[in-house]
Amino acid sequence: HCFKARGADVPPSPLDQNFIAEDHFFASAVIGRGAHINTDSSTAGYVNALTDFILKAGIQEESGLYKHSRNGPVHWGRGNGFAAIGVAEYLTYIPSKWRRDGGEIEAKFRRHMNALQALQQPSGMYLQVLDSPGSYQELTATCMIGYAMARGIRMGILDDKFLQSVKSAWLAVAERIDTAGNVIDGCASTGVMDGLRAYLDRPANSGYDDRTGAMALWFAAEVARLNAEAGDQR
Repeated sequence: HCFKARGADVPPSPLDQNFIAEDHFFASAVIGRGAHINTDSSTAGYVNALTDFILKAGIQEESGLYKHSRNGPVHWGRGNGFAAIGVAEYLTYIPSKWRRDGGEIEAKFRRHMNALQALQQPSGMYLQVLDSPGSYQELTATCMIGYAMARGIRMGILDDKFLQSVKSAWLAVAERIDTAGNVIDGCASTGVMDGLRAYLDRPANSGYDDRTGAMALWFAAEVARLNAEAGDQR
């Protein structure tokens, strides 16, 4: 009973009232798995709250990209990663009998993936600020976006044109993690900042970093599943 309604055009508690991109993941990871395990009607209210949040957050732009929040217009890399992985979680775990979005959430996911694919760097990486040339190549965004694309392929939502993007992202990530688990260029913890310059100036962690390492593990596991299901023939 941790999600409580707070009125019209306000996300349920404890989600941020400014509809931040991160909450797509935080809410989906909890409610999605809960709905997957507990399929009785007592869970339906939580699913409805999550569906409303994804549909009404209003931070996905016409381009398909997500701004960080309603008050934060920058296309932060990890923010888009959180939105991507969160919607992928919704599509994975929410039973079809409880979906009442008419396919809109799946369409939002495809539009987002198409926009992201166009912004992937030649290295396979994604930038700290996705559409800001010269912004550093950031590991968590690459892991999360790569994960979402791989999951979309496995679910049959994305077609095989995304396979090369996943492979390129995985090779780039693997090159930036050593045998001891140290990483290169994972953005430090970041709230909604006051402008583009602040996002560009966010420090990049190298060495041991639990946040970046965790996202890399999610991506690694999803690539392994994708390869296993394809019999390594993709």
